[in-house]
Amino acid sequence: MTVRGEELYSLRKEFDDEIELAGVVREHTVSPPPGALSGGVVDALIVALAPGGAASVAAAVVITWIRNRRRSVEITLRRPDRSELRFRAETVRAVDGERVQEITTALAKWLEGQDTPVPQVERDGEEPR
Repeated sequence: MTVRGEELYSLRKEFDDEIELAGVVREHTVSPPPGALSGGVVDALIVALAPGGAASVAAAVVITWIRNRRRSVEITLRRPDRSELRFRAETVRAVDGERVQEITTALAKWLEGQDTPVPQVERDGEEPR
């Protein structure tokens, strides 16, 4: 999962707060450029999900977290097979509760490796054409 800047740490905290996801999240660190004075920079979270419900919890964390962002945030989710999904905070916030549940359920299946289409949303909350 890729999120930029301090928002990455906020998402990490949300994962850490879920007992069902204890120990499944680690940070991906990129080495600094040669000559830089700082250490590596965390640029992504790696979430290792095993079968048995953790994907549902992870999907709920991601969707809840992004819906609660006050700023414009985009998250990229990438599976081991390199399939990717992107969500933007302002588009996910725009959908109603029933639609959120539909997206969360489909995302959980997608995270488990199923080729389930995950509904994407436009700025007004409607599905893209």
